[in-house]
Amino acid sequence: MQRRAEFANEIDADLFMSVHANAYTRATRGTETYYYHAHSKSFGEIVHRNLVNATGFPDRKLQHAGFYVIKNTDMPSVLIEAGFLTNPTEEEILFNDDFQKKVAKAMADAIIEYLGV
Repeated sequence: MQRRAEFANEIDADLFMSVHANAYTRATRGTETYYYHAHSKSFGEIVHRNLVNATGFPDRKLQHAGFYVIKNTDMPSVLIEAGFLTNPTEEEILFNDDFQKKVAKAMADAIIEYLGV
């Protein structure tokens, strides 16, 4: 994780998005997006809205957290948890190619919206 944050800072990236699938209990479901710095909150709001719409999973909200990669990057940064690998229903969907393309499009749409391009 440290190297990812360092690399993003070294190349002076405009944005940083760390993509994950969560794990907790079998019953836990949903999509979460995390930000750390205040300058990342608006990016997080856009990413989370697009991601929740794409996944159709329960909305576990945009949350503030101190994950290394979003705490130690200089640019607007978010960490997304698309769903829960420990939930059998979400796990099956997360490995579906069409679903992954839908999530990737939602992430790209969020970046385009945030940058206004």
